[in-house]
Amino acid sequence: MLKAVPLGAAAVQADGKIVTAGSCEGDFTVARYTASGGLDPGFGSGGKVMTDFGSAWGTRLASLSATRASRGVLVRWRTASEFDLRRFRLYRGQNELRRLANRGLIRAKGAGLAASYAFHDRRATHSIRRYWLREVTVDGNLRWYGPVTVRR
Repeated sequence: MLKAVPLGAAAVQADGKIVTAGSCEGDFTVARYTASGGLDPGFGSGGKVMTDFGSAWGTRLASLSATRASRGVLVRWRTASEFDLRRFRLYRGQNELRRLANRGLIRAKGAGLAASYAFHDRRATHSIRRYWLREVTVDGNLRWYGPVTVRR
């Protein structure tokens, strides 16, 4: 089964065959279809060629820190790159559980570049010692980072 790939480019060849290319979840795919719309079995493997770029196409976290502030905890993070990233959620360690710290979404700045973020958790008590960051990609995949220990 051909994985759904957001369309990046398409071209119609002189013989009526259609070639598409795009990326999704770290994969780059080129597919060729016959003039009638089916995958062309004479192209690649069953009509497609896929290359897994893996983490080179994902989000790479460069740093994550949490520091006590005059009121609460200031959590900062920086990404080295952001691809297919939609948003972040921040969680605090509370009674050995992860509790959501941010009410609204922390939208990704991305588009493939590095970005810096900060969130001031004004509701954090002195008993809060750890934070986790969770990324949400455009296709709904989740990845956890952390924990990071709160510094004084």
